[in-house]
Amino acid sequence: MLTMKSISMRDFQEQFDNLETTIIDVRGVDLYAQGHLPGTVNIPLDELDKRLEELSRENAYHIICQRGIKSVQATAFLSSKGFDVTNIDGGTIKWNGQLEQSHDLL
Repeated sequence: MLTMKSISMRDFQEQFDNLETTIIDVRGVDLYAQGHLPGTVNIPLDELDKRLEELSRENAYHIICQRGIKSVQATAFLSSKGFDVTNIDGGTIKWNGQLEQSHDLL
């Protein structure tokens, strides 16, 4: 059985400025556009299996969503595929900082 790595939002925020990992937001495009952590990459959960080639097993990733449900699913899936991933507990609703918004959607 795989062990899933997780980090609390509090601990994540304390480390945020010094993180050297990619943060993947697995929410849908519309929710992502409404507000996401600075510097995150949007790969919706339902596209993750089709977009694995965009990720490298040499890199570490943090996974986030709105509340922490989809990110758990994505973290478990990516872990099973051999990726170094850590779930961010609580999701973006627990983030105390400013969220970025995307205005370039069609």
